[in-house]
Amino acid sequence: MRRRDFLKKTALAGAMGLMAPAARLYGAVEGGYTGRLLVQMQLEGAWDVSSYCDPKRNQSGEPVINNWASASEIQQAGNIPFAPFAGNEAFFNRYYRDMLVINGVDAQTNAHSTGITHNWSGRNSIGYPTLTAMFAARNAPEQPLSYINFGGFSQTGNLIRFTRLNDVQSLTALLQPNRESEGVTFRRPALMEKIRERQQQRIARLLQDPTLIPRQVDTMEAYQTALSNKGPLEEFSAYVPSEDDILPDVPVNAFTTSSLGRQVQLAVAGFEAGLASAADLFLLGFDTHTRHDELHEPLLQEVNTNLDLLWTLAEEKGIADRLTVVIASDFSRTPFNNAD
Repeated sequence: MRRRDFLKKTALAGAMGLMAPAARLYGAVEGGYTGRLLVQMQLEGAWDVSSYCDPKRNQSGEPVINNWASASEIQQAGNIPFAPFAGNEAFFNRYYRDMLVINGVDAQTNAHSTGITHNWSGRNSIGYPTLTAMFAARNAPEQPLSYINFGGFSQTGNLIRFTRLNDVQSLTALLQPNRESEGVTFRRPALMEKIRERQQQRIARLLQDPTLIPRQVDTMEAYQTALSNKGPLEEFSAYVPSEDDILPDVPVNAFTTSSLGRQVQLAVAGFEAGLASAADLFLLGFDTHTRHDELHEPLLQEVNTNLDLLWTLAEEKGIADRLTVVIASDFSRTPFNNAD
């Protein structure tokens, strides 16, 4: 399926017209962005779909495809088969009515870097934007956090900038620079107003420079809006989970630590605030050449757990009916086990 067809079929946006420049009035949408939302979960390293959404039985006289298939049968939820592995049963039984599984995609490569580029941009050559960048540029180019990326492939094709949100403590300090602690500020409100006024005057003076190129003007105007009193980014702090509520990094297996829970929380906060339209979630570690079951099972369990968290929070915040989630990897594991 071409990305253009995907955009049309999911009512996200038409691919045509994405290259047309849009007016960039950051935070200017009254009430925030209220349109469709897109999340992509990038699972880097090539996941084992035969232990997930494309289960395979072992064949007599042939190499073993899955260890689980020696003692268990393929399971099914609705018309979707799944492997009895990694807590899949609870996840597929809960969400199969809202799920579209596409198996058999030809990645046209066994090189991870090319697979990543091809899978997330639709081309196996560099320079093309990811679907999330296209979506954000088409639907909400004026929003300051329109495209959030937590890692992985993030090419934008110069359509839009992306934002990284990781450290909540640093993010809170950036959003509320005058806050020392709960109810305590570094400077008096009157002094902060003078500081903001001088900042705005300086930016306005710099914007008069006739040698500035459009992108520099665009960036400075975005910065000017972000610094304004009670601007959209300062208001975003009310949606960011507190340090007590934010989910910590968790060890998944012997080699991988995951921040997916925090990524989900911050992406949903951006959506709820009306400042974001698209986000890339990211988890690496799927390149399991040895100790495959031991390493891969908790990775897929982490995926299922945080997809469930994403939809649960989306329901709680009233944005689930606007949300589309795409999950994929570089390509897939070879459908049989090697000696290790």
